[in-house]
Amino acid sequence: MVYEAQVDGGVAGPAGSGERGPEAGRDPEEGWRGDWPCLSCRLSVRHRYYLGVSQAYLDREEFGRWRREADRALEGARLQTGAGLHNWACFAAEQAGQLALKALLHGLGRGPWGHDLVRLGEMVQAAGLEVPDEVAASLRRLGRHYIPSRYPDAHAAGPPGAHYGPEDAQEAIADAERVLAYVDRTCRSLGG
Repeated sequence: MVYEAQVDGGVAGPAGSGERGPEAGRDPEEGWRGDWPCLSCRLSVRHRYYLGVSQAYLDREEFGRWRREADRALEGARLQTGAGLHNWACFAAEQAGQLALKALLHGLGRGPWGHDLVRLGEMVQAAGLEVPDEVAASLRRLGRHYIPSRYPDAHAAGPPGAHYGPEDAQEAIADAERVLAYVDRTCRSLGG
C-alpha cells in the first residue's frame, strides 16, 4: 500500500483513500488507529501514532536474526583467542560489533549498508538513538581491525598474525561485549 505525506496539518491516509486533514485515520474516541509508515525514514520505519505521539516500532524477528549472529561471531572471537589466532579473534570481535549494530538498524527498518563501524554508529544516531561515548570509542577501536587483521599488505612487513597479541584480542572482545550490551539495552528500551 502506498501512503501519502502529511498534509493540512494532519496525517494523510493511504493513497487514493481521500482521507486528508487533521482527522485522517483518527477515531475521535480512540485516537490514531493502525500503523503508519514514517515518511521521514523513507517508508522503512513504522511508527504507532496515538494522539500525535509516535514510538519507534522494532521488528523483533529481523532484529533477532542479526543479533544471534553477533553472538556467534563473539563466541568465534573467544575460541580464536584460545587457539592463539589473535588477529582472527580481533576480526571476529569487529564482526560481532557490526552484526549487533546492523541488528538494531534492520530491526528499525533501516537498511544499513557498509562495514564501517563508526558510520554504522552514525546511522544509529540518525535513527534518533543516543550512542554513548564509551560505545563510540569501542566502535572506533573495533573498526581498526576490519582490514589489517586479515591482509598481509596492510602491514609494512610480516603477516597480520605477527602484529596481534593476546592483549589485542582481549581488548577487542571487551569492546564487542560493550557494543552488544548497548544494542541489547537499546532494544529493551524500544520494547524488544
